Amino acid sequence: MSNFTDRTGRTWQVDVNVAAVKRVRDTLGINLLAVLDDGARLLADLHDDPILLVDVLYVICRPEAETAGVDDEAFGRAMSGDALLAAHAALIEGLEGFFPNPGQRAVLKTLVGKIRGAAEALMEHAETTLQEIDEASVAQHAIASAGSSRASSASSPGR
Repeated sequence: MSNFTDRTGRTWQVDVNVAAVKRVRDTLGINLLAVLDDGARLLADLHDDPILLVDVLYVICRPEAETAGVDDEAFGRAMSGDALLAAHAALIEGLEGFFPNPGQRAVLKTLVGKIRGAAEALMEHAETTLQEIDEASVAQHAIASAGSSRASSASSPGR
């Protein structure tokens, strides 16, 4: 069992077990047992879609949340930034521990590592690209484009 702390300081236990997997399937129509199916699409979706991630986590944590008087809205409001990152890691750790087959656990761990690596590479590329942008050049280009658009409109009197 793994845990994470939300933005309000509440610590949540992410206990991925048969009851939790069934609750997620029955409530959200998501089969966590299929996390490795279809090219690990669900795994990627959980990584890329914070709303899906929080919905799944809330359903897993719902017994604890109900005891604490926290509904899904309050749970969602407490999830952003570092809390989302920690919650995702806790869910993945919980899923890794859930599967009885060591091969499935190893594949899941490898896939998660590759998804994280790809996401980090994309962020590094975006940061590098942003650093290479010359603001003055972009502004000049925008000004020139706006000027040529106005000139084009003025030369077309029917507009």
